[in-house]
Amino acid sequence: NMDKVPMVPGFGQQPRFVVTIQPVGTMFNPPAALTIPNVDGLAPRAVTEMYSYDHDLAAFVAIGSATVSDDGSVIKSDPGVGVLKAGWHCGGDPNTTGSAGTCPDCQKCQGSSCVADTSLNNSTCKDDGNKCTDDICKDGSCSHPKKNACTTCDTGQMCNKNAVCIPTQVTITAPQAGATFNIDNTPAMPTINATADPSTDLDFQWQLTISDNEAGLSCQLSCSATTTTGNWTPDFSTCTGPSRILGGNAQLQLTACSSQDTKSFLIHADNPTRATVQGAIGADDTAKRIACWESGQQQFRNAVPFVGPTNDVGIFQVVSGRTCADLWDWTANVAHGLQILAQKRAGAAGHQNSERQFNTALQQCQNQIFVPPALSSTLNEGGVTQVEREAIRRYNAGREHAWQVTNLTTCAGTWVIAPSLTTNPGYVNNVLSRTATCP
Repeated sequence: NMDKVPMVPGFGQQPRFVVTIQPVGTMFNPPAALTIPNVDGLAPRAVTEMYSYDHDLAAFVAIGSATVSDDGSVIKSDPGVGVLKAGWHCGGDPNTTGSAGTCPDCQKCQGSSCVADTSLNNSTCKDDGNKCTDDICKDGSCSHPKKNACTTCDTGQMCNKNAVCIPTQVTITAPQAGATFNIDNTPAMPTINATADPSTDLDFQWQLTISDNEAGLSCQLSCSATTTTGNWTPDFSTCTGPSRILGGNAQLQLTACSSQDTKSFLIHADNPTRATVQGAIGADDTAKRIACWESGQQQFRNAVPFVGPTNDVGIFQVVSGRTCADLWDWTANVAHGLQILAQKRAGAAGHQNSERQFNTALQQCQNQIFVPPALSSTLNEGGVTQVEREAIRRYNAGREHAWQVTNLTTCAGTWVIAPSLTTNPGYVNNVLSRTATCP
């Protein structure tokens, strides 16, 4: 009975059967075999330990192994193992709990139990082998919280959000450098599916910049986003810039932690069909003929904006007040061209009001308050009315008609075709040589 044993068993044991051999100090050579009842209920054929109290050391010491009998009734010391010195003797497995020496990390012994040692909170405990977790005590348990993503875990490696040590370098896997995407003829920006490696468990910062400096313009469209996966498809409706439809040189930049990668590629464009352009222009045949002469009713040449020698742009070769939208958005170019033509028509309708300042003969005639009549909206001049012909000239710049004075007293006279203030006197005839369908 353990309450009769005058010393504390070692190894955290609480054996139920202890035997004493007297007198103390008697030596046995060879060791005396020992058989004791299996009161601790060890499994048949289980191997355990035999212990003796060494009075010289003042402690229980292991004397060798023992095996439980096949029927589980007794524990018998193995061959060559036995009592060496008379004293107190027992057998059985060491206990894993119940003493300060065997309590787990972050716990302490309290009586016969292990309890949380909160004084050890935040102190280091057993390493779980993961370089992306901390190993700290928390309320009696050895916890392993994840380190912050981007923490260096090894040379050239960092932790991700899932506590996995991965290579530091992030790489854009799509699109490939030098790839080409096309704005369709709607027009709509292309779908660009960007991907990265690694593809998960980090915060990915994406930045797409599209720039074009054609026709003396400085155009830029910028899109950005943060994703938690290595996938991003830019939503161009949320991008910032002077035009949501823009091609040119594109640069995609990806940043994750302290790593960065960049890919450069191109964005080109598809022409709408001429029938589509004509539908956008509407019933205005003069506008269609101007567009036919100016560009063949095409916005792009070789998939990039058609830019003329004086930085004229697109279908209507817009030059004055041209914008980034005029470059890549053919619908904006058509709308702008029609707006300019409407302004030129208004100017042609009041052509007579400014004639005196350009007409020397009119300045010299005696009737200084004379104003010529308005250009005719019915007289046919080469297939269009007189006023429409003037509007066509003005679209290209200059004046098509001059007042020919026949009476220097009254300033009477007639309108004649006399292109002036222009470097392209044949422009109107060139436009009228084209048809609205622009075959």
